[in-house]
Amino acid sequence: MPGNGMNGLMARGFYLRPTDAYEGSSYRLVAGEVGKYTSSTVVADPITGERSNDHGYDIYGGGAFFARTLTQIVDDAGVDIRYETTAESLIMDGDACIGIAVSDHEKTYNIYAKKIILATGYAGFDQETIDLFLTPVYSNVVAAETQANHSFAQKQIVALGGKVNDVHDPISDGHIILGYNTTLAHFGAERQAYNNMPGMLVNMQGERFTDDSDRGHGTAMKVAELGGKSFMIFEAKHDGVPYVDFLAQNGLAWSADTLEKLADAIHVPEETFVATVQKYNEDAAAEGDTAFGTAKDKMSPVLEAPFYAVQVNPISTGGIDIAVYTDENMNVLLENGGAAVPNLYACGGAGFPCGIWL
Repeated sequence: MPGNGMNGLMARGFYLRPTDAYEGSSYRLVAGEVGKYTSSTVVADPITGERSNDHGYDIYGGGAFFARTLTQIVDDAGVDIRYETTAESLIMDGDACIGIAVSDHEKTYNIYAKKIILATGYAGFDQETIDLFLTPVYSNVVAAETQANHSFAQKQIVALGGKVNDVHDPISDGHIILGYNTTLAHFGAERQAYNNMPGMLVNMQGERFTDDSDRGHGTAMKVAELGGKSFMIFEAKHDGVPYVDFLAQNGLAWSADTLEKLADAIHVPEETFVATVQKYNEDAAAEGDTAFGTAKDKMSPVLEAPFYAVQVNPISTGGIDIAVYTDENMNVLLENGGAAVPNLYACGGAGFPCGIWL
C-alpha cells in the first residue's frame, strides 16, 4: 500500500505500529522501477498490535485483526456493511455500470450506486478462474474453491467482453509457496520445520524429486505438478520434532518406529520409499546428493527411530497477478488504452494503471 494511503488510514483509526510493517517489492513495473509496497501480515495483540511470533491463527492475526480496525473506521463513517453477502454480477446500463447484483442467505437483489469499486484482489484458485486464466496445474494448489479466492473483478470484465492483463509467468514468477493448508498457511513457529531446516522431501510415489535445500517457488511448482502433496521426512534427532504434535493434531504429520510403517501411514509405496531413504542416507554419509545436487551440509540423514513425515503443500495466500486494465484514475477499461467504463473503478490487486504494463 502506498505511504499516503497507509497514513490516511492510520489518521482515521487504523492501528499499525512501524515495527509491524515491512516493505516489499512488487513484480510490477511502476514508472520503469520495481514497485514498492508496505504490508503487515501477522499482528497478534489487539491492543498493542505486537507481531505474532507463534501460531497466530486467531482473530487477532493478520487480516482478521486489520478487518476489525477497518470495520470500525467505515462504521464511524456511516457505511452500511452487508455481511455474508456475495457479489454475483455487475449491472450495466449500456456501457455504464450502475450497480451490482448480490445475494445473501435469503435472496438475490440489486444495489445501485453512483460509483462501483472492484476490490476483490488478485486472481484466485477456484476452478473457474483456473479454467479462464491459469494452467491446470493450479488445481493442485491449496486454497482452490474457497470464497476468499474467487476472481470476481477479472471474471466480470471478461463477461463484459473485456480483457485482463496477466503479467504472471506460471513457471518462473515466485507466487506459489510451500505451506500447510488454508488455516495454518505459512505462518507460525512450526513453519520453521520445512522452511529453514534440512530434511528430505519425497512425493506421493515415495521418491525424491528436487534439491531438498530449495524450499522456494520452484519446488512448490514441482509439488503442484506432481499432484499437490509432498512429505518432509526426518528422524528422532531432527529439530522439527517439537512441532510434530501440533501438526499431527491438524492431520499434517505422522510418526512410526520403522520406515515401512511410516510409508504405510502416508500412503506411499513402501519398497520405493525405503530405498529412497537408504540412498539419501548413503549420499549424506559420503560426498553429498548424487541425484539432485543437495549439498552435504544441507542434508539430514534419516537414521534413528521414531521416524517422522510432515505434509508440505503448494499454497498461495495472495493469488496470481491478473488485473483488469485501468487508467491513471483507476477507471476500469475493457482493454488496454480503451475507453473507461463509466462509474466503474478498481483498486488494490484487482486493477493497476495500464500505463505501467510496459
